Amino acid sequence: MKRSLMLIFIFSVAGCSNQTDVTLGDEPADPDRPYPGAQPIGEEQQDDFSYRLVSTKEEYQVGEPIEIYAELVYEGDEESITIGHAYSPFFFLFYEHLRGYTVDYPMPEPYVTTDLVRDQPLQEQYSGASGSTEADADYQSFLKEFNENEGLPVGEYSVTGIADFIIDQEPSKSYEISSEISFIVREGLE
Repeated sequence: MKRSLMLIFIFSVAGCSNQTDVTLGDEPADPDRPYPGAQPIGEEQQDDFSYRLVSTKEEYQVGEPIEIYAELVYEGDEESITIGHAYSPFFFLFYEHLRGYTVDYPMPEPYVTTDLVRDQPLQEQYSGASGSTEADADYQSFLKEFNENEGLPVGEYSVTGIADFIIDQEPSKSYEISSEISFIVREGLE
């Protein structure tokens, strides 16, 4: 009986390993989505709009604030144009390659309009995300660390930035312009 209880204890402790103990260079959790390497700037052009997604660094330290921003520029013929969007036209979707975790960017969705003046960027800093519907305990632990610290846990990250808006004039047209960047978060200085 004691031996059975001991084996149950050993297996239950072994089953509680925390997946947040990853090291850089580990194989990605999703082999179909390997880490592309550090790419701190992504740019896309669609019609009269240019979109940029920027990380100010290729590599961060754990606990260091992540500095990411998105920028939308109207480059058309009009002096200005009105766009309609949710609370913000910008979304930031994170993917951590070593764990295979996605972190969503939920946002209130009132209808808001913004005037874009030609050649003047509308810019927004990334200010944090909240999570996903995944209920896995390791994911919840990762998400808690992700949301409670100013920085991110060790990992290899890709961020898909999206500018999602419509032209709020006739004829109206919908836009969803996206780009991806990637960076590394390391533990301590090397």
